[in-house]
Amino acid sequence: MADQRILIVAIDGPSGTGKSTVAKKLAERLGLPYLDTGKMYRAFGLFCAQRGADTGDAPAVAAALEAFDFSAWAGRPELLSEEAGAAASRVAKLAPVRRRMVEIQRRLGTEGGGVVEGRDAGTHIFPKTPHKFFLTADEEVRVERRWKQIGGDRDAVARAVAERDQQDRERAESPLVQAPDAVLVDTTDLSIDGVVERLVALIREKGGSDV
Repeated sequence: MADQRILIVAIDGPSGTGKSTVAKKLAERLGLPYLDTGKMYRAFGLFCAQRGADTGDAPAVAAALEAFDFSAWAGRPELLSEEAGAAASRVAKLAPVRRRMVEIQRRLGTEGGGVVEGRDAGTHIFPKTPHKFFLTADEEVRVERRWKQIGGDRDAVARAVAERDQQDRERAESPLVQAPDAVLVDTTDLSIDGVVERLVALIREKGGSDV
């Protein structure tokens, strides 16, 4: 359980909601570490693909987990690709992978607080933090944002976004859902700075007096 004296902000939501950019800017604003949990799954998914590890083979996945070093993958540009997103969805469904990743994420968060961004940050990783937010946006807007981010064929990006949404919401392990006590923030018509300012105000209201 997180020490409640340590400020932890959990931001969840599907792709294209501005989640990553908002989380980074919020972390800078609050002077906290930023943790992109989705990037960890993307990195591990690509690592498994690189090793030729079948995600349906439990021993192969276990061996990959033992060998995986996230710090060696953290800054790689290919983590933004649709291939990485698809790989993340495959490995994120696996209970041993989620258990290991959550162990790492909780340790990082409880060491000094942070803005934790992903798909189960508020429901599973830090369910006790009072500062939980779920970002959403109209589907067309989300597709447009994702397409501008990675380029390529827009129809293919739209299909990938829809498939990822379905996989994340239907997986048995920590599916993408809004935590009951998370604040829903629709970013469709808001600027990044506008979203950040709203979150800062809400954090102050919930006791983040030093923000």
